[in-house]
Amino acid sequence: MAQRLYEGGYITYMRTDSTSMAAEAIAEAAGLIKSSFGDQYWAGRYKHHDKKVAGAQEAHECIRPTAMSRPRREVEAEIRAEGGRDSEAMARVYDLVWKRTVASLMSRRSTTGVGRHPGHAPSKDPVRFLFRATGSTLRFDGFIRIYLEGATTRRRPRAAFPALTVAQALRLLELRPEEHFTQPPPRYTEASLVKELEERRIGRPSTYAFHHGDPRRGEAGLHPHDNRRFKPTDTGR
Repeated sequence: MAQRLYEGGYITYMRTDSTSMAAEAIAEAAGLIKSSFGDQYWAGRYKHHDKKVAGAQEAHECIRPTAMSRPRREVEAEIRAEGGRDSEAMARVYDLVWKRTVASLMSRRSTTGVGRHPGHAPSKDPVRFLFRATGSTLRFDGFIRIYLEGATTRRRPRAAFPALTVAQALRLLELRPEEHFTQPPPRYTEASLVKELEERRIGRPSTYAFHHGDPRRGEAGLHPHDNRRFKPTDTGR
């Protein structure tokens, strides 16, 4: 699909792991982001758009839409209009490339966390307790306005907090002692597996698909009822 999008002039050369981006493309994206979402969503050029990746084949720039200033829906409609049985799938691939590219140039999201630090304990009671709540409240959506992997990330989503103020008095409603046991890490999704391969410098982006296991061998597969996570078969084990 990506090969056909490249041949049709919709995206840049896709067999690259470079993260650099042409200055002209960034300038076009800046105008698009400001006009579509507002100046506060424009982050400016991030350092990873100029960063050299160790061992990367950087003869080309990153994978991105060729016409950054063109509305995404307009281009997708053009791809679908060309016909063919794969036109809908090609439009979805273009949608992914567009979202990832534009999101990488948008502002970071802003959150607020909360914690309750121990006060001064009575002199007769040497025990001091620390109460901490894990969670956050979204103040500014930033790049997740258009793109968020969601279920494909390995991190658990944090709980949302109600509106709170600094030094606000909190009332204890319930004290519930519980014992927790160590849980195994979640199974890999396609996104988390690729991230692990990148961190360990195994293979190249153009060959990652082959690391997922040959379905004809029946070693592993994506489980449709478990957020599409990889699950090994008896043969895979």
